[in-house]
Amino acid sequence: MAQANPRILPGYRLSISFTLFYLSVLVVIPLGACVFTATQLNWEQFRAAVWTERARAAYALTFGAAFVGGNDQCRDRVTYRVGAGPVRVPRQADH
Repeated sequence: MAQANPRILPGYRLSISFTLFYLSVLVVIPLGACVFTATQLNWEQFRAAVWTERARAAYALTFGAAFVGGNDQCRDRVTYRVGAGPVRVPRQADH
């Protein structure tokens, strides 16, 4: 009698290896380089680098867009459990 393959997901090792490799190349290594570079600065140099007018504008844009997008997502996706199933709450018309 032939033995069944114990692996449920064929190709899982290859796909997870590929994913972790590119995650480390594109995210972990550059982020680690940023942290390493920041640790080489004293407080005044760090503050001068991250608190420029251009950096503050970038922070405002990034966090503002995230807040607006997250708020919009929450407002659009609110569902309430009524009776037997979820009911989508319609958005109010913008006037």
